[in-house]
Amino acid sequence: MLGDTQEWLVRRVRDARGTILLRPYDLPVGVEVDLHGLVVNVSSHLGLPDDTERVLLRMVAAVFLDPLVALGIATVDPPAPAIPTRVRLDAIAHHSIGSALIASGHELASDRPPRTE
Repeated sequence: MLGDTQEWLVRRVRDARGTILLRPYDLPVGVEVDLHGLVVNVSSHLGLPDDTERVLLRMVAAVFLDPLVALGIATVDPPAPAIPTRVRLDAIAHHSIGSALIASGHELASDRPPRTE
């Protein structure tokens, strides 16, 4: 899925994985979210060129969302192997992403509940 991706972009996403994980961490729990908007947000935050958004969508799906789907704590539509356009995270996904962020050195408010709106 990522074999044709430019190496500089792979490095940029790898180096910013904590920052990227903050985006799904901030998503509301149980609400279907448009992935294009999420990717535009990530792309803008990382200062990436507009022409990388399609590749970035594939990367976010493969690297950040597919593991959550495999664990049964998130759903994407359409499902793999198609490139998803929507994602829905459950409360356990919120906590799992939070744990990954803490393990990578991010400080999160311990009393912050998942968004439900």
